[in-house]
Amino acid sequence: MRPLLLVIAIAACSHSKTTVESTRADGATPVETVMVFTNISDPPFAGLMNMGFENQLRAGLAACQVRSEFRQVVEDGGDSMERATASMEAMRTNAALFVKEAGGKVTTYTDAHGENVRSRGFDVWVELELLDRRVNKVTWKALVNYRGFKNGEATMKDGEAFADAVVSRLRSDGMMLGCAGK
Repeated sequence: MRPLLLVIAIAACSHSKTTVESTRADGATPVETVMVFTNISDPPFAGLMNMGFENQLRAGLAACQVRSEFRQVVEDGGDSMERATASMEAMRTNAALFVKEAGGKVTTYTDAHGENVRSRGFDVWVELELLDRRVNKVTWKALVNYRGFKNGEATMKDGEAFADAVVSRLRSDGMMLGCAGK
């Protein structure tokens, strides 16, 4: 696998920055259908950010002619590959994209009464692995760091920006070929 690095600075009121490091297996082929398994539930991804991420990732994949289905993984019991294979067969997808938390922190504050907990900043790491069922191996991996500093909770726009960085990297790594005008 060859390592690649892409840094995308997103100018917004949240002052966020996304860094993506990825590797692509030699001989990896682009995907046409993918089942996305997300296992991200901690702040800042809980709520609106997660919704924005999933919606924008779905739209980004569709814009590149990749049909997708999404599944939430509540807990990883060690049988992720078996569950993925069964779901992929049922939905006739040729790949699974596993999206899971890989660490990070959220800085919060409360008001003078100890109420209204708000996120002041976050530095979150997410790991992605693309399993290609046609060759039964992981053909693409990425480690994504998303940093944001703001007063308030992470928003849908934060999730959308995160998803845009993932789609951009999948596209630049040649894992999606049907991206018109990109």
